[in-house]
Amino acid sequence: MRTNSFSKEILNAIPRNPRTGIHTPDMRIANNGETYLQRTIIAAGASGSVHKVTRESDGALYAAKTAHYRASDNVDQVRARYERLKEEYDTMSDVHHANVLKAIVLIPGYGEEPDWLIMEYIKHDLSTAELQDDDRLRALLDIASGLEYIHKKGITHRDLNPKNILV
Repeated sequence: MRTNSFSKEILNAIPRNPRTGIHTPDMRIANNGETYLQRTIIAAGASGSVHKVTRESDGALYAAKTAHYRASDNVDQVRARYERLKEEYDTMSDVHHANVLKAIVLIPGYGEEPDWLIMEYIKHDLSTAELQDDDRLRALLDIASGLEYIHKKGITHRDLNPKNILV
């Protein structure tokens, strides 16, 4: 029996502890062999959540975006959610700017577990940051610079707000 590339990606992403081989839902292994461990939730919205994750090899912190799935979702709905996250990853992977979040890797989920879009982790957002006047001006210039860059690439942010501006 032959499997398509999507099935292979899913099979390769079965979260198992590398030392014990035991299924671990709070862990994902990327196609590059890196293992990411889920730590805490950072944010949750109507269609997804963002968790703080740790790369096991060096303890570096990252963010993992996941789509929310419903028990009633059929295969086509699950596939569509994966495709949307993959499209976001592909778009982010083509963006290289100091003021735009970097995508690291997309890890397909397994079974009922969601896919993880691993991104760089930045601790603070504009809604909670206490900025001095000079820092506010710098932040506005940085935001404008990042937006100008993505707009020139034909990308629209669609959810620009203080919680989504990381500082």
